[in-house]
Amino acid sequence: MVGTDNPLGLLGVDAIHFFVGNLTRARRFYEGRIGFREVARATLDLTRRAEMESIVLAAGAAHFFISAPLTGTSRAGRYLRRHPDGVAEILLRVADLDRAFEVLRQRDATFITERTDVRTALGAARWFTIATPLGDVDLTFLERPDGPFCPPGFEVSGEAPAHNLIGITGIDHITSNLRTMRPWVDFLRQMLDCEEYWRVQFHTNDLRPGHEGGSGLRSIVMWHAASGIKFANNEPLMPHFRRSQISIFCDDNRGAGVQHVALAVPDLCRAVEELRGRGVAFLSTPATYYDAVPTRLQAAGCPPLREPLDRLRDLGILIDGNQEGYLLQIFVKEGALLYEDPSAGPFFLELIQRAGNRGFGEGNFRALFEAIERQQAGAAGRSFGTPAPNPQESAT
Repeated sequence: MVGTDNPLGLLGVDAIHFFVGNLTRARRFYEGRIGFREVARATLDLTRRAEMESIVLAAGAAHFFISAPLTGTSRAGRYLRRHPDGVAEILLRVADLDRAFEVLRQRDATFITERTDVRTALGAARWFTIATPLGDVDLTFLERPDGPFCPPGFEVSGEAPAHNLIGITGIDHITSNLRTMRPWVDFLRQMLDCEEYWRVQFHTNDLRPGHEGGSGLRSIVMWHAASGIKFANNEPLMPHFRRSQISIFCDDNRGAGVQHVALAVPDLCRAVEELRGRGVAFLSTPATYYDAVPTRLQAAGCPPLREPLDRLRDLGILIDGNQEGYLLQIFVKEGALLYEDPSAGPFFLELIQRAGNRGFGEGNFRALFEAIERQQAGAAGRSFGTPAPNPQESAT
């Protein structure tokens, strides 16, 4: 756990902390539609002191920590004055908090808090938080007892079932969008001991020379080998930098931030069928995408798919692979479109099934990129590069 290859003693992503304006709506989506279950909630005393309502939802090893402000001066209230609903904190579990603190101190990390010893409903815990170059997203390091995630000041309010609705096993990766990703990528390398895992760049007019439209991205995936934590990171690519869906995300989010969290599932076809039946909307995939799949997978040396291609086509699932295996992935529509409310933000979920493949859907990047651009172009009749309305301004 702690050693020369893992000086911070990172064990994995413990939780994703969301700030939302409407806790009831978030609960209805994650519990009622996706299959998470409440496992902890803030006590009345903590709720009064923090001026926020907070719950923890779990599915497999994935923990979503969700807070909504009761006042504008609360931490969530201040965040939501600057941003729509979104990820405000990533909590990383460590084996030895003192060791992690000292390593980060020597690396000149910017500490937001000191080390704090606390009691939780499940025993003693310790934590501290540092600032990051990823907009207003903080990193918290947590040493805690084994068992469910239960933050300080929370009470255990339930138990996640052994088998959740769609079989979510945990968080596969976290993807962030930035106008320039170099400071964040360097931070991941220098502060968290991550190394480059994969990179790609392309432009949607690569296949249409002379085309005046289109946009592009550059993507670098960083991973922490000892814990398996993966951070995928995107920035816009010129020409048409401001037309890129990455740039538009930063406009809509009013800054860099987490674009999506990928949840691992064992049977994506069953998961999509279940979620569609519950009213979950996914990004659409052009029918022409599937015409090229057999040739593309054969050229990559991918083993045969266990799932019928017609079924994947009907469900809109993306496929990618190479000699080591294949993966299936699909993307839920962003919150602002799901709820027809800009304050719900551009964050979305990915569902991913890995069948031996450890990649990031290289063959799917263009299809996803273009799908999001179509979605953004049609949202409320907005043109590329037009910022989303400020919900506070819209309400006046």
